[in-house]
Amino acid sequence: SREPEPSQEPAPSPIGAEAAWTSPRLGLSEWILGLAAFGYTQLPIRTILSDVGVFAAVGLLAATAWRRRLPPCPERAQGARAEAWLAGGTLLSALALVGFAFWRGAEALRPANVSVTLVFYVPFAFLQQWITLRYLTQRFAGRLVGGRSLPGAILGGVLFGLCHLPFPLLILPTLVSGVLWTLAWRAGARLWTVALSHALLGGLLFLSVVERDPFRGLWALWP
Repeated sequence: SREPEPSQEPAPSPIGAEAAWTSPRLGLSEWILGLAAFGYTQLPIRTILSDVGVFAAVGLLAATAWRRRLPPCPERAQGARAEAWLAGGTLLSALALVGFAFWRGAEALRPANVSVTLVFYVPFAFLQQWITLRYLTQRFAGRLVGGRSLPGAILGGVLFGLCHLPFPLLILPTLVSGVLWTLAWRAGARLWTVALSHALLGGLLFLSVVERDPFRGLWALWP
């Protein structure tokens, strides 16, 4: 008699590009909080303290109450290449912003101002990018358009840009950078490297184009 063949269970597939963007259906509480947070971003009068408070509350809720609804992070197989492209693009963009500031004579772009801005902007950018990439893009956009890379990145970048509607000078830069940051992260860049790019370019954009520091008032030694 033939011996029964051992049952072979299929090996679990690794978390790939598609599986990383599959998550449960969006709940009513997520829609309510998401719309409320988006409505907050459209207020013409906001302060950096209120921004930090609102984004921290949203991030804390997403990381605790809704943690199980978040899909796993994408693979990092091509992380080094993605971060190399991200670093190169960030450097070229930063040089362009500095050159533009010198060309127009922006007085706010001083080394002291840049260093002070980055002290506050790096953790704030990490908070923004965690919400944008892990929840807004991966959860919402990934759920609405599936696991396809380009549509999800475009939708995430558009949503990120729309959050800056009260600031006309920031709409186009945030739309473009939001898409590129999402593509870099989906290709394998780590979240903190995306946040560093966000902080550097965001700080230089404020100081060279908007000509004001977004964190002024939080720094006790500001002249």
